[in-house]
Amino acid sequence: MNLKKEIIRICENVGAVIEENEDLSDIIEDSLMYVSLIVELEDEFGIEIPTEYLNIDSIGTIDSLVLIVNRLIDINKDIQCL
Repeated sequence: MNLKKEIIRICENVGAVIEENEDLSDIIEDSLMYVSLIVELEDEFGIEIPTEYLNIDSIGTIDSLVLIVNRLIDINKDIQCL
């Protein structure tokens, strides 16, 4: 699975057209679109986005979002191994 491609697909599913290195805050049109994106990411990857990332300005670019999601997936795997 290419995580970045999956995240871009999810962004497009909620109506956000992703351009390389563009800030998500410039792409996400409103808070409803952002909440939809967060819910889709959580459902798709079985993660919970921490509160500090619920503000779109705290995420930055698509590459930053990929890093965040990847870390959360790794944390979930570590917890499941316990």
